[in-house]
Amino acid sequence: MARRSAPAPAPLLLLLLLAAPAEARLRVAFLSDLHVGEACIPVPYNGTDDCACIENDRRAIAYVNALAPRPDAVIITGDITSSSWPTMWAKARTLLNDLAMPFFPLMGNHDVWQYDREGGNETSGPYGDQAFGATFGDVLLASPNISHYAPTKVHNPMYNTTSCFQNLVVTLVEPATGARLAFVGGDWSTREPAPPPNSGVPGWAERGLSDFPGGTLPWLKATLAAEAALPAGERPDRLFLVQHQPVRCPWWIPDALFCFGAPDKALLAAALTESWPQAAWWGAVAGHNHVFQNDTVPFEGWPEFREVEVSAAKGDGIDSDVASSVMTFDFEGAEVALITEHFYSLSAKSWTTVEGQ
Repeated sequence: MARRSAPAPAPLLLLLLLAAPAEARLRVAFLSDLHVGEACIPVPYNGTDDCACIENDRRAIAYVNALAPRPDAVIITGDITSSSWPTMWAKARTLLNDLAMPFFPLMGNHDVWQYDREGGNETSGPYGDQAFGATFGDVLLASPNISHYAPTKVHNPMYNTTSCFQNLVVTLVEPATGARLAFVGGDWSTREPAPPPNSGVPGWAERGLSDFPGGTLPWLKATLAAEAALPAGERPDRLFLVQHQPVRCPWWIPDALFCFGAPDKALLAAALTESWPQAAWWGAVAGHNHVFQNDTVPFEGWPEFREVEVSAAKGDGIDSDVASSVMTFDFEGAEVALITEHFYSLSAKSWTTVEGQ
């Protein structure tokens, strides 16, 4: 295996440009799948540090802070908690507060339902999205780099429940050229409960992509139309999807069970190109499968659209020697100049980097 809301005012979006020296380049770090509270004793999680997931997450966060050059921002692609317990959300916020740069979290499927493996679902509905908002809403609402973030409780007719989709756009500016990069973060995780005797939620993206008022697919279409309508100089120069589930899984993982099924790929591709040409999109960055992956083309007939997967901060899904993982993107203008996988080896007791495009 290879190691593998309304738009924010333009002056606010230029903060990174104005604050940085002219020779600087933009670097963005990605963390994914912290799974705070996973396999920790006791159950439910009581906030202890004495478990592997917390140790590995702390190591990854400290590593990001020590990188040179230091990343300008960190995007966390979901599964922040193991099972959405209040104590897990509180611990996650404490851990991420240690980051020395702005961080932008996204929802994952493990963040949707509050559950434990012994007792099943512990709430009457998938209300983890509201817990996410209560935990990170202040960070997101206060950020000059966030737009289109206006989570509202809506009726979810698919499961006759209440949902509060956590969708947002992170806009960063490459300092040397002023290129605008828009990272479009969709909350695609299904609110469907897992079939008995299991608890929690399935790993796939929502069937039909929550296509109802207040859902993620209408949000995506409206947001991309609004970004396309911005005047020259405020419009993004490059767009990226950032989300938990990859559009297309690695070959050994069924798309329909863990990523986007074929009908949903078609829905998503149509939404991405409704207001923007294909050439405006770089691709997608996701987590979920706990592996590094840098060779996936998710859409048939769109070979230029790349997809990269970030391995888990709490530990790799295939290689038990890999205890912590980070990915960085370095930009030149609107283009990705370098993608680097960073992972900690338990046997070597050191970090290794693998560079690629």
